[in-house]
Amino acid sequence: MICDVGRPSSGDHYEIRDFAHEFDIALGQVHDLIRRHGDDRATLEREARKLKRISRSTNA
Repeated sequence: MICDVGRPSSGDHYEIRDFAHEFDIALGQVHDLIRRHGDDRATLEREARKLKRISRSTNA
């Protein structure tokens, strides 16, 4: 679980930042993923990988 979107705690901000860094995506993209898919880490990781693939294919 990454965070409760409605009321993130101070620790959640670090977790979100670290997640964004791990997948090389923007903080806003992490927040969008959480809004769309919930806070299940496995789901968020899968969706973040999709973003990376899309990003690489459009920048190639």
